[in-house]
Amino acid sequence: MASAVDRISMLDQPIYTLTKCFCLWKAVLLLIVLASPGPGYDTSTALLLSSDGEGPGNPEAGSMAWLISHIGLRLARWDSIYFLKIAQRGYLFEQEWAFGYGYTKLLSFLLPESLRSLQYLAVTGVLLSNLCHYLSVLVLYKLSQATFNSSRENYNVIPFLAATLHVVTPAGAFISAPNGEAAFSFLNFLGYYAFITALKDERQGSCFLRDLKFLAAGACFAAATTARSNGLLSGLLFVYDAVSGLHQIITHGPSWHIIRRLAMVCAGGSLILIGIVGPQYVAYKDFCLAENPRPWCNRLFPSIYAWVQSYYWNVGLFRFTSMGKPPADAP
Repeated sequence: MASAVDRISMLDQPIYTLTKCFCLWKAVLLLIVLASPGPGYDTSTALLLSSDGEGPGNPEAGSMAWLISHIGLRLARWDSIYFLKIAQRGYLFEQEWAFGYGYTKLLSFLLPESLRSLQYLAVTGVLLSNLCHYLSVLVLYKLSQATFNSSRENYNVIPFLAATLHVVTPAGAFISAPNGEAAFSFLNFLGYYAFITALKDERQGSCFLRDLKFLAAGACFAAATTARSNGLLSGLLFVYDAVSGLHQIITHGPSWHIIRRLAMVCAGGSLILIGIVGPQYVAYKDFCLAENPRPWCNRLFPSIYAWVQSYYWNVGLFRFTSMGKPPADAP
């Protein structure tokens, strides 16, 4: 059990301590991944490599390159296979639009076309996910500090605990895999941090910094939304703030300060819409302006994401519950 002196020393250098915890935890997960026997229950990665004419390499060579590639392919399972394949050759099938547009484009951007093999993409994706996870830990620490700021001597305890728990997230090795989860986490936390510090700047009388951070928060949430569509929910911060601004105008009358603030809040919130509308527009051009448009093109809100989730993946309210398949928590 850690003594009071140990706790104080850890909090004296929180970033250093969090970095050590992060590296140790990732090393443990890495050993578990490498020690797992056999190819695993999901053999899709091996099948995909075979279909592309790629091989897992020769383990007898013992090279560092083979080891790194082996780790990347070990983590390339389930959704990661879709992300990697889309990053390699773009969106080809309609059902692939369920997977984040922004993350696949970023992964594709990081490698020249000549190096976009599944093995290179897998390694790059793993490195990117771990980097984003580490950055999200640091941002969460700063975000918690800004949220729970206090004059007490131990005000760092809650931020440190929150960041440490995010290091050992229940997602385990999944958050190190080549998918958009870690990138979404980092961008979303960064957006919240920008928004919270914007409010602090406002209380200190710096309206210019506040306005810039409102826009920065909206841009971060927009980028997060391109990785995962539920990033759109972060826009509720701007909705609440905008409604509060309108209420002030109605009750106290308009003023330059309130109108300016409301305009910047609306501008930041509007950026989030770009993160959801942008990819939808790209898909609309591909599927709805063709000779035989898809059924979702004629909907009031033609969203390929909503269509794909419902039609191909059977995602929706009460979709997973039926007489033959009761809820998992049913008695």
